Amino acid sequence: SHIVEISYRGIPGESVIDRAKNVEFWCFYYVDRGKANLHMKNGEIYELSSGKGIFFAPGSSFYYSMSGKEGANILSVFFYCDNLDKNFFDERLRNFDTFERMILSELVNIGQFYFERQSNIAGGVKGTKPKESAPSYVPHLVKASVEFLLLRLYKNKKEKKFLNKSYTGQTNLTVNAAVEYMYENVGKKLTVADIAATVKMSESNFQAVFKKATGQSVMNYFNNLKAEQAKIMIRKE
Repeated sequence: SHIVEISYRGIPGESVIDRAKNVEFWCFYYVDRGKANLHMKNGEIYELSSGKGIFFAPGSSFYYSMSGKEGANILSVFFYCDNLDKNFFDERLRNFDTFERMILSELVNIGQFYFERQSNIAGGVKGTKPKESAPSYVPHLVKASVEFLLLRLYKNKKEKKFLNKSYTGQTNLTVNAAVEYMYENVGKKLTVADIAATVKMSESNFQAVFKKATGQSVMNYFNNLKAEQAKIMIRKE
């Protein structure tokens, strides 16, 4: 219902990022680059490497989080959501797939360029607000992107047990495998034939299946992945 904070921070190696939380909203941390460790009060440690994230429900707390030796670039989003499934989301370490990383990459860009910190939220949390230069749609885009990510995660949970029992499920697995291959080889000059071979399909059948599942041609999707990777490389200098 409300975004409390969205921020993107580069943390030097071996630095403390945040200390214990006990707040009334959800907290989400995503490592865009590097590694970070979250130390829980019960002694458990969650290690977050690039492409991984974790949610904390309202009232949860961790002792502190610390970047690894190489440092970490971290996206944090704090938000209110009264009806989110605590059993499914709370303290669940997640390794996001390619499509989810693209959503998170967009949130990273928004958090880095369009928001600034403010100090007028009760309870000591600074929070963020859009910069004067930010387009008016930006707060709505943040909320919609977070909602879409949550719904996608929950949808995948509900459908996961059926994936291997239907043609649609097999199609999803094939397309996901192809996208992961593209993601892992984004710096190479792949052809449709190269990608189709990895999922053991003919070039023509694969193109038809991929277009139906994603609404895009294979090479258009691959080129978009390249563009997103270029943005990340620019952001990391």
